[in-house]
Formats: sequence, structure tokens, C-alpha cells
Amino acid sequence: MKKAAILAGAVALVAAIVVPALAASTTGKSHGTVLTASLTPTKSGTLKRPKSTVIHTVFTTPAPASGQQPYATKETIVHLPKGLVLNGAKFKQCSEATLNSSGPNGCPPGSKVGSGSASAQANIGGPEQLTVTAFNARKGKVQQLLLYVQGTSPLAINSTLVGTVKKDSGKFGYKLDVVIPPSLQQPLTGVYPTLTKFDVTVGAKKNGIGFLETVACLKHTRNWRADLTFTDGTSDSSSTTSKCS
Repeated sequence: MKKAAILAGAVALVAAIVVPALAASTTGKSHGTVLTASLTPTKSGTLKRPKSTVIHTVFTTPAPASGQQPYATKETIVHLPKGLVLNGAKFKQCSEATLNSSGPNGCPPGSKVGSGSASAQANIGGPEQLTVTAFNARKGKVQQLLLYVQGTSPLAINSTLVGTVKKDSGKFGYKLDVVIPPSLQQPLTGVYPTLTKFDVTVGAKKNGIGFLETVACLKHTRNWRADLTFTDGTSDSSSTTSKCS
């Protein structure tokens, strides 16, 4: 059971990593990674009047073809556009320890900030369909996004994935960074799980305040990018833009 949970964690963790991009999409360099998403509403708020927003992201990577070297993700960094504000400090928080011991039911009401689904394929066994639930978390002053991943077949999976929010530069305001431990990249000897699809929506509102809010629209464009590195030594980068007003 423990090995099953670890296997799933590796598979889904790639997902946790990938939290937005928008209308257009590009294909990655090595494995054909594609990142798409939508931001609702597209009309931006202002510094004086922030507007709550919801991000819907879909991330796909083809499973290795027959005879191809299997691979899993080592690290994924999702770059978020400027003009977004994260209000995690104003929301209830859950913890990785709570999720690991009690699951989503152990988290305080109001700490859930998103949900979605994922699909994974290892180089042995059939595909795994997963549900994803996102929770607000902080470690000291560091903002985190916890994604609790559950699956039942072919493996029983209950795993917590941790994403860390950091300041970004250039075209981007924040980035979500997930580094996958070696034990999750290859949970069993010779077994490498590939996340083939990750579909998640992040956004919540409480007392008129959004977990995510827009305060600016720069040149009517939002820039997004996801950078991934894999266990086979390759890397993918998928970029996109979305319009705003």
C-alpha cells in the first residue's frame, strides 16, 4: 500500500507543478508537452479594486511509445503572469502533515482552493485516473499550494504534493516550483510514472476577497510558461499568452 501511494505521488506531482497558462499553447522540445488554460474573468481588477479570478489549467505529456525509454518528471516550474495577487495569508490553511494523516476531511473549512483530475501512465500496469484537491498552505512566510491526489485503480493512491510559490522576474510575477524527490521519480526499480494529463481549477472567494486576484492588465496580454525536466535527461518548455482588458 505504501509503495502504491509513493508511485501515485510521483505520477501526480508533475501535475501539482503545473498550475496555469492560457488560450494559446506551444509544444515542448522533447516530449511534446502542451500547456493550455483559461483565466476567468478576462477583465482585470485594479490596485484599488482587485478582482477575484479563477485559473483553469490543462497540462498534457504523451506517454513513452513502445520501446522508448520511460521517464518521469524531476522538476516543474510554472511561471505566472504579472498583475496577479495571491491572498493565501487571508485564507484558512491546511498542512502537509494533516493531509498525510487525515486526508482532505482533516483540513479546516475554507482552506480548499481548487480541484481537478489527472491521468498517469507508468511503464508497467495500466493507466491511473486521479482526483486532485487543492489546499491553501503556508510554511512560515512562504506561500504553498498543496494538492492531494487520490486514485483507486490499478493502485490505491493517497498522496500530498507540495508546490512552493516564489517571486519571479521578467514577464512573470510569481512562479510555482515543485521539485520531485528521487524516491518519487522512480518509486520501484525500473518504474517511471509519466503524468499524461493534469486538469485543475484554482480559485476561491471568502468575504469578498479572492484567493487569486487580478490588479493589472499589462499591454492587454498575460504571459505564462512551464519548464519541466525529466529523468531521461531531457527538458520541455511550453509558453502561451492570454488576452486581458
